[in-house]
Formats: sequence, C-alpha cells, structure tokens
Amino acid sequence: LRQKAETRRVLLALAERGCRPMLLKGWPLAEELAGSAAARHSKDIDLYIGAEERGACYEVLHELGYRVAAHHLGRLPLLGKSALAAECNDLELRHDTGEQVEIHWRSNHFRGWPDLRAICGEGRDWPLDETGIRVRVPTPAGNLIYLVLHGQQHAWLRLKWLHDIALFMRRDDGAWMEDALRTARAVGAERALVTAVHLAHRVFGDSLPRGWPEPDLLARMTLTHLLGGIAADRPPGSLRARFDFYWVALLMAEGLAQRLGVLRYAFWRGPRLFLAGWRRPAARDAAEPGGRSA
Repeated sequence: LRQKAETRRVLLALAERGCRPMLLKGWPLAEELAGSAAARHSKDIDLYIGAEERGACYEVLHELGYRVAAHHLGRLPLLGKSALAAECNDLELRHDTGEQVEIHWRSNHFRGWPDLRAICGEGRDWPLDETGIRVRVPTPAGNLIYLVLHGQQHAWLRLKWLHDIALFMRRDDGAWMEDALRTARAVGAERALVTAVHLAHRVFGDSLPRGWPEPDLLARMTLTHLLGGIAADRPPGSLRARFDFYWVALLMAEGLAQRLGVLRYAFWRGPRLFLAGWRRPAARDAAEPGGRSA
C-alpha cells in the first residue's frame, strides 16, 4: 500500500511536467500474476522513461525529495551527457522515508541488446486504485522478456526472479508465451527467453508451454552453469559471481553486436565514465537531502 501510494505521488508529479513513464515489474506485475500487490516483494519503483524526458524526470524526483543512491553517485556528474545514456542503463534514487525509484532507459547493462521500447511497445493501462488513476505498464510479453533479461544479466542469483518466470508459465492462457516468443525472436532475445523458461521448469517443476523450443548448445551450456550456481548459492559480489555475469551474457548473446556490447561493458565502460567526469567530489553534495541541485 505504501509503494502504491508513492507510485501515485510520483506519477502525478511527473504528469504535471508532461512525463508519462512506464512502470516495470512492481505491484502491477504481482496483481497480474498472483492476484495481489502484496504477493510479491518489490523494493523499488522501476520507471522506463524516454531519453527526451530523462532530465525532467530527474528534476521532478529531486523536488520530491529523492537523491541519487550512494552506489550511483558516480553517475550524477554525467546527467545530460551522452556517456550516461551510452554506458549505463539506469539511475537509482532514494528518499529519506526509505522509498526507492529507478529510472531505466535500457533493458540491461549492455549496448546492442534488445531495446526497451521494442520490448514494451506502447504498453497498456493498469488501474492504480478506485479513483480512476491508471498507470502505463508493458504487455505480459513485454514484462516477461524484460524479466528474463534482468534475471539473466544477474545470472539468476535470486530465485524470486526465476519464480516470476514460473508464475508466467502457470498463468499462461495459451497466448502469453507464444506472444513473448514471437517478440523475443523479433528483438534478439529468443535464446535468453527459451533458456529462462527451461531453467524455471528444472527448478520449480512447472510444465513447459506446449511446443516450447528445445535449448540449443549454448543454452544447454548456460543451463548447466546456472543450475550449478544455484546449487552452490554463490554470494553476490564474489569473484565467481562476476565470472558468471560475463560468461552467461556471452553465452546468451545473439549476434556480433550483443557480444561486442558485453565486451564493451567489460573493457571500455569504466574508462569512458572516468573520462566523462565520473566520481567528482561535488556529486556527493548534490545527492544528499538538502544539498544543492545537480
């Protein structure tokens, strides 16, 4: 209820500036998959915002009391610069009350991977409360593909993310999964989607959708690797977890552009952010509550 109330406050403030973001995952996904916003934990409000509205969105959130999260402080000096959009995929902001908002403009860390606009399209409206306010959310297919790319880039280190895929399989009405597969083929995420569904099938025991494709060689290698990682319970941030991050991404990549996107993230992202003004000391003042605006 608290998060829904904050979603209402944020979206109304953004609407006054002409911004209409799309709400990713969160409580609408819980209502659609599990029948209740309380049935799925969500720590933040994920907003997909177009490039033309990114600056205005940040300003509105800053006026509402949000400040850039400590681990994203290095991105603050890059606001308005091409390096931020090119090398990062989101910006996390936090409020003194504990609420968190993430602004997203790409589907994951890597350039050349499926575009969020192509995945989500124009979306659809979802009711927020009894007052008639509605929020824009992706289609079920768009939500599923985004969840797959999000979970895959983190090597499924949280079973909650994989459980979302299982819930999609359980709620499938015969059209959701087919639509998602068609969209994934069109945007270059078929291998990631096919692998995620087979992984959920192995871990949770849910039946595969009728006619679901068999994994190819790279997908089978990924399944073996991910199942071993889930069984070993590798801690986030460990050297092995970092290896999983890149290895799984390279196995799941479709085409040269996606593989180059992974290599770019590994070898060029850090230097470019540093050269563009990463980690300026002044950024910390602007991020603190009561500090000067960026």
